Amino acid sequence: MPELSTAIWPLPCQQEGVEIVALDPSSTAIGWVAGDQWNVFDSGVFVPKGHAVERLIQIWNWLYNWYPPVVVGFEIPRAGRRNPDTDRLLGAVEYAIRVWCYSIECHCVPINPSTVKATGLHKDALLLVEKIKGAPLDRKHPGDEADAFGVWHATVARWKQVGQEKLADAANQQEPPA
Repeated sequence: MPELSTAIWPLPCQQEGVEIVALDPSSTAIGWVAGDQWNVFDSGVFVPKGHAVERLIQIWNWLYNWYPPVVVGFEIPRAGRRNPDTDRLLGAVEYAIRVWCYSIECHCVPINPSTVKATGLHKDALLLVEKIKGAPLDRKHPGDEADAFGVWHATVARWKQVGQEKLADAANQQEPPA
């Protein structure tokens, strides 16, 4: 049985005032950025260990250690470009994120990979993202952290485009998880 404790994991941003959490999720590494509409407060990469189910449990527990944000933006997986087992696993990670958003009553904003790329903040622009961060990116997974910056930028843009009230209305129309 996998261990459910998060005591040994690096904990995400725990401070109040985090409005936006941006995630670049996969089953092996999750790049994340925490901030508001104007500033990034913290960023990093969470790397779960073990087999697929163990990693999913760790991701689930890691999400619930966050101070509840107002908005969670996450990059949706590209379907059909991997093997079916990988697609199912990425779908399970996406489901965990959506259930977390629903359970803490925050707005869930899925972001397409092409939108992340269009922000200019992504794995192919590591030096630019490091300049914006003001510190080096994660040594082993810099692309995941850089993509999370692109998700943050796209989430802020979406929030400003539709407004917080309309985003709240859209989030309230979501079906509860089955």
